[in-house]
Amino acid sequence: MAGVWGATLSTILPTFLAGIYFIFDLFKWPVDRADNKFRVMAFAGVLLSAVGPFIKGSFIHLLPVMLAMGLCGTPLIIAIILHLLNKKSVAGEHTNSLALNVLGLATLLITSFVAGRFILATLGLL
Repeated sequence: MAGVWGATLSTILPTFLAGIYFIFDLFKWPVDRADNKFRVMAFAGVLLSAVGPFIKGSFIHLLPVMLAMGLCGTPLIIAIILHLLNKKSVAGEHTNSLALNVLGLATLLITSFVAGRFILATLGLL
């Protein structure tokens, strides 16, 4: 069980940390890992992750569900990153070049196509 918890935390904790940084940026709070708000959010994420191994069902059945959720969320994340990397107010002088935008758009289209096919297949429409 300790191994499953270790795998869960090492996989999901960076996601929670990214979310915490996003929340701090959204509310324009200074990012300080010693801040109690940061620690409480990180601890809540760890607690939420620790419950994972106790969810009813086989690990083998839960893994594809989690991978599917990641697959369906990937196009959204790519779109957000492309949008932010093309804003001068965010990226400054380091905005994406045309080549990077073409590659990013291709990646967005491919991941959207794969996620769309997965959703349609899951719904029995494909």
